[in-house]
Amino acid sequence: MGRNVAALSACAALAFTFASWASAASKQVPLERALQRLTGQTFSVACLSKAEFGQARWAGITELDSPPRIFLAPQTCDALLRRAGTDAFDRAFAVKTLTHEAGHALLITACEYKAESYAMTNWQRLYRMLAHASPTPAQIAYVDATHNQLPPQYLSPGQFC
Repeated sequence: MGRNVAALSACAALAFTFASWASAASKQVPLERALQRLTGQTFSVACLSKAEFGQARWAGITELDSPPRIFLAPQTCDALLRRAGTDAFDRAFAVKTLTHEAGHALLITACEYKAESYAMTNWQRLYRMLAHASPTPAQIAYVDATHNQLPPQYLSPGQFC
């Protein structure tokens, strides 16, 4: 019972956090348009400020309400928007992150494996849409290497799948 109460409290806190982010986060229309071309659906994409993001340790998160909303960490948005201090590898990883979150939204799933499978199949296509060029072999190898280092729930079906 204690575990259920803790899980419920965590869900309520996350719902409150999503609600506060939705009003303050920076909406990213170019990223939304690219995702619409990729998925055929419209999703809200927002970049969080450093203050909103705090000490969190994720690159992106998707709220699976109707309609789903994608929130991106400041460093993910910096790379996607080609801000100073980011490089080609940051950009490739950020595009893969956005594609992963789009997988959650498109498939309406909390399953990390399904979202990651979608991302690994489609991130290069989204990269071409955003950058008007293909990722380099080095960027592809980097994304593959980071993918292979993910926790098990991203690499094989598990909880929520």
